Amino acid sequence: MRVRLHLPREAEGSVFRFDGMPELHRSGHSHRELELNLVEQGPVVYRVGRRIHTLATGTMAWFFPGQEHKLMGPVSGHALWVATWKPELVHRLSRSPARRWLRSTRTAQTRLLPPRSALQLRQWMLRIRQARDIDEQNSALGQLLVDAAALWHSGRETTAPRRLHPAVERALVHIQDESLSLARVAARSGLSYGRFCRVFRQETGMAPGAWRERLRIRRFLAQARRGELLPAALAAGFGSYAQFFRAFRRQTGMSPRAWLQHCPSRALAG
Repeated sequence: MRVRLHLPREAEGSVFRFDGMPELHRSGHSHRELELNLVEQGPVVYRVGRRIHTLATGTMAWFFPGQEHKLMGPVSGHALWVATWKPELVHRLSRSPARRWLRSTRTAQTRLLPPRSALQLRQWMLRIRQARDIDEQNSALGQLLVDAAALWHSGRETTAPRRLHPAVERALVHIQDESLSLARVAARSGLSYGRFCRVFRQETGMAPGAWRERLRIRRFLAQARRGELLPAALAAGFGSYAQFFRAFRRQTGMSPRAWLQHCPSRALAG
């Protein structure tokens, strides 16, 4: 799914940090911006297209414009930095032969950095977060891109990604259909229910029921800001408010109203 990153018009990119708070991750998505992820505390698991990448602490990962990717897990206990750059800035700074690969590469690139290199990138990202004005932020974003491209060569290759199990690929489509029980999702994936549950957890880090629960919560969050909680919960696929409330607290550690009050941006990002 192609999404639009809501960056300020004057900004040439953005930097933010996931700090292990409970997350409701996006479905697989792509955007026009170049993206860099730096794993501060791992491991974390990404799905990029049909391949699974497991990244250790200190790994940097480039996701290129239009490339579908998804942070799959773990859902807590990790920390990573995310930087994005608008195409105009990338075009200007990738004219150098040493950085031309930033424009020509179209597959995800991952490398494990030496500790000193990872620390240098984190310091640049922190500086951007603490910038006093947009000019200082944009200047630091440009320097971060130059340094990240240079430090890339100091890293070593990570473990090759593996292909997502075909049965799980099929299940990720069918599990969104609320008219199908998990047993029927398993049947359509081509596996027995028991094997389906085991393979699904191995591939995604979550049980099928928990995955569907998160899909429902994401649908709820997309609607809850426009109306009452109960109708939004029922429309999302929950059978009752009590069932919804238990699921929401189990997944986020917060009540629905507390989440909407204290995490409004995440309410839309899920």
